[in-house]
Amino acid sequence: ETKKAPEPKTEPEEDGAAGGDYDISFDAKAKEWVVKRTNLTRATKRTKTKQQAIDYSKPLAEKHVVKLIIHTKNEQ
Repeated sequence: ETKKAPEPKTEPEEDGAAGGDYDISFDAKAKEWVVKRTNLTRATKRTKTKQQAIDYSKPLAEKHVVKLIIHTKNEQ
C-alpha cells in the first residue's frame, strides 16, 4: 500500500468563488481604487486609477469564474 501525499491547502483567494466576487471601489481617504474579494476582509490590490484596477481584476474574475463589480467614484 502506497501512501498518498497530502493535498496542498488552498487559500480562499485561489479557491474559485470561495473568496466571492471581485469588487472595485474608491477609497476616498487614501485616494486609491481598491480591488477586494467580497468574502474576504483584506484588499487584493490598491491602484491609483480605476482602469488599473479593472485591468488587474478582470483576468482574475474570468479565471475564478466570478463577477467583477465596478463601483463609481464617490469621494464623500
